Amino acid sequence: MSRDAKTADAARSYHEGRREELVQIRRSRTDEYWKSPDELHGRTRSSGEFGGALPAPGDIPPAEATRRDFLALMGFTLGAASLAGCRAPVQHAIPLLESSDQIVPGVANYYATTCGGCPSACSLLVKQRDGRCIKIEGKDD
Repeated sequence: MSRDAKTADAARSYHEGRREELVQIRRSRTDEYWKSPDELHGRTRSSGEFGGALPAPGDIPPAEATRRDFLALMGFTLGAASLAGCRAPVQHAIPLLESSDQIVPGVANYYATTCGGCPSACSLLVKQRDGRCIKIEGKDD
């Protein structure tokens, strides 16, 4: 065999070996996901409340309710139910049916009047906007 033939055979055998390795790399197993290097190398580390696994439903003892817990729960329920039942009455704004020529929308008018609640008839100053009183204060004489 010539030197070129030996080189070609060596190269062919080298490449065939490489092809097998490449095929093996392509035939990888399914994707695996891990969260830590310990999990990657197969070591498990138990941490947390349950030590790596959740307990079965029958393993947890039932919580014993005391009379105090029951009364606290009933008090909360009663308070929530009573607040849900409280509603303010609905008030509707009724516009003026016939407006005066002196009323300009958005402009306040001031009127002087007297109080009819007592016999002394105290003087008052009333601020009125859009036909409705918005402020009543005592007038200094």
